[in-house]
Amino acid sequence: MQRLELEVSIRESSGRSAARKLRAEGGVPAILYGSGVEALSLSIDRRSLERVLRTGANTLLDLKGPKQVKGKLALLKELQRDPVSQRLLHCDVYSVDTSKKLHVSVPFHFEGRPRGVEQQGGIFETPAMEVEVSCLPFSIPDRISIDVSELEIGNIIHLRDITLPEGVEALVDGSLTVAQVSAPRVEEVAEPEEAAAPAEGEAPVEGEAPAEGETPAPAAEEGGAAKPKSAK
Repeated sequence: MQRLELEVSIRESSGRSAARKLRAEGGVPAILYGSGVEALSLSIDRRSLERVLRTGANTLLDLKGPKQVKGKLALLKELQRDPVSQRLLHCDVYSVDTSKKLHVSVPFHFEGRPRGVEQQGGIFETPAMEVEVSCLPFSIPDRISIDVSELEIGNIIHLRDITLPEGVEALVDGSLTVAQVSAPRVEEVAEPEEAAAPAEGEAPVEGEAPAEGETPAPAAEEGGAAKPKSAK
């Protein structure tokens, strides 16, 4: 678990135009809510916020600023970004009580290269990249590491196979598939169909060889049908 300081300020004005102006000046509008505080509109420096996000989603934050927020411990919650530029547009800051458990999502970190991939040509798959857990704020793990180097084709790691850190409880069923090595997929190639022989008395299609015992049909002259041979 990481812990950082984050400077915030109270946002006096609200509305779309005020939010646009704040973003143009390098700030991000935010809302503080949670344990022990009334909802407050905040302004946070964008560069400081991006720096926090690079440390991980569950970094605990010691808020610095006006007396309404000073000394509060918080987590970043909902983040909104521009779908094109990915610039931060808004975020929620959740004030936590260190004596109460939280529900947070913790990412999995896969270590090693599966034997089933290296030696057997299998495909390594990770159906679950994170898991929702319950724990006290100071027990939030940065990540849950899993050694996958011994996995062979057909092997599966379920959530129940993983030992979680002390004080951390999973909030999903233990049958959740976290990682597996599958056999390589082989695409079937359809065999070309043999051309059917023409019916008796029927001329073969142009470009086709006549069936055994058949006399080739005379080729048609340009501009008309084939002419019969003259009798001698």
